[in-house]
Amino acid sequence: MFDPLTIHHDECVRQVVEWHEKVPKEKVAAAFLHSLSTRKLHLRSALSSWALTRPFTLHPFASNAGRYTAAENGVAYAMHGDCYVCDSFHIASRESYVEEDLNVLNFERHKWGGEDGYSRQAVQNFFGPWL
Repeated sequence: MFDPLTIHHDECVRQVVEWHEKVPKEKVAAAFLHSLSTRKLHLRSALSSWALTRPFTLHPFASNAGRYTAAENGVAYAMHGDCYVCDSFHIASRESYVEEDLNVLNFERHKWGGEDGYSRQAVQNFFGPWL
């Protein structure tokens, strides 16, 4: 269905910000409302992905390394992903994605109406037809 995706963090962020400039919230809300009467679960995660990424801003990858520590043992950890800025938006991200299998995310979107935290994929899947 989907070809494997290879993309760098900075390009991914640029695409998400660009899609927000092109797709109004009314279209995303309409897709969500349509899903309620038609049981098309794959339309539901668009709303959460759109809302989660709405305040997103362009930024380069900023490593989480050494930025977070657990108070009880001083061990460094990442909150949601590898980028410190994305973490502030509660978005999981990595510096680069190499040969990512988007079919798994697409299955989850159709089966449960979710995308397992990969907002970029949900944004692309849902916003793509309106661009």
